[in-house]
Amino acid sequence: MSWPFSFLPFLLETTVDTYFEYLRTYSQELGSRIVEMYAPVQGPNDPIAKQVATLLRKPPPAQALTITGLAKHLKSARSVRIVARRIPRSRCARHTWC
Repeated sequence: MSWPFSFLPFLLETTVDTYFEYLRTYSQELGSRIVEMYAPVQGPNDPIAKQVATLLRKPPPAQALTITGLAKHLKSARSVRIVARRIPRSRCARHTWC
């Protein structure tokens, strides 16, 4: 049985009535499948590109990691989509980059 249908036995075991219940019930399996199918281009332990040091403003570590990952992805793709969540100022007051 191929991947798209390999989860059917799990669906037959329990009944979920809402999307929220479905995500709660199968979150672990969905998460592991997403990580398996879409391996990260740039991991947190991978080195940062040397060209990042040449930027006029020094990016914080998370941004440097993202920039390196984007550059790696754009070597084989024409575009990239970034989805991010901004940290409220109240939670990052001790950082100068927020």
